Amino acid sequence: MDILKAEIERKRKEASGGAAGNGRNKYVRRGDAASAAQAASNQTALTAPKAAAAVAPAAGAGAAGAAPGVLDAGIDAAEDDGARRIPEADLVARLRARGVPIRLFAETYAMRIVRLKALESTEERSEGQQNDFRALLAKADAGIERDLLEKQAEGLGNRDETKRREMEALLEKIDTTTIGKKLHDSDPEKNRYLIGAYFKKILLIWERTLNERPDEEKRSTQGRLALATRAQTAEYLKPLFAQLKRGTIEADVIARVTEICQFMQEREYLKANDSYLRLSIGNAPWPIGVTMVGIHERSGREKISSSHVAHGLNDETQRKWIQSIKRMMSFAQSIWPPDDLGKAVG
Repeated sequence: MDILKAEIERKRKEASGGAAGNGRNKYVRRGDAASAAQAASNQTALTAPKAAAAVAPAAGAGAAGAAPGVLDAGIDAAEDDGARRIPEADLVARLRARGVPIRLFAETYAMRIVRLKALESTEERSEGQQNDFRALLAKADAGIERDLLEKQAEGLGNRDETKRREMEALLEKIDTTTIGKKLHDSDPEKNRYLIGAYFKKILLIWERTLNERPDEEKRSTQGRLALATRAQTAEYLKPLFAQLKRGTIEADVIARVTEICQFMQEREYLKANDSYLRLSIGNAPWPIGVTMVGIHERSGREKISSSHVAHGLNDETQRKWIQSIKRMMSFAQSIWPPDDLGKAVG
């Protein structure tokens, strides 16, 4: 660096002297500038080992048991003061998970951390509304491949099937035929418990039906979509199960869900679909215009009541589990069709 500063100072003096009329040229040739830069680079390369040797004793015995990547962080801290120290194994794993090289040429530890932070910040900004069905479809493909490999190897794929059958047998012992308005009024806690058990039983039967298909059908496009749809339905129903367990579900919502479960068990799918429509979109048009001005209510205000609210529009989470109930209605109709086609939907 001293040689470069001296060269710059000399060039500035030559330029000022040339302007004063001393006969020297104030311009610098490209070859001279390249030679000066090369000389400065050589000088820096000679002084770098000395600087590193001066830093090493200052580290002391405290750095003796640290990982190699952490030791480099003390030297490279001057390059990036904001770089947070990450274990070498964690840093390598996070870079590999994003499909990028774990180390670039002449890249220091701090530079690798900066590159990882830049990748993570880009991922956070690009997140938004994700296609979760595509992710579930990829999981379904991975599950199909895993099951086939386990069956070909030692038949270990039967362990999950045994566990599922045990859960299904346990749910079969629960009598859910008592779900209805009478139980909802007399014992709402038991009614909520039976509703959760009934929906879980349908999910297990749905899973068993999909697993019993031939391998060729599982690998087909329709088979993969059916498996992903069932997985998405189970995921969407988790908030409903949590509300049923805590008892935080709204009274008008649980009343409609009770009707749906009752009609599904009676194979009255047309009535169940009517209850689903009242739950999702309501059964009365909303008033147009202002309904509340001043201290007096307008005539249209009385139409906005709990029995007419479109609960599917409340929030995204509620919309998802309401949609999942509709999917289970369609599956139940395909497994337990009604005696009269007039009671079926579609």
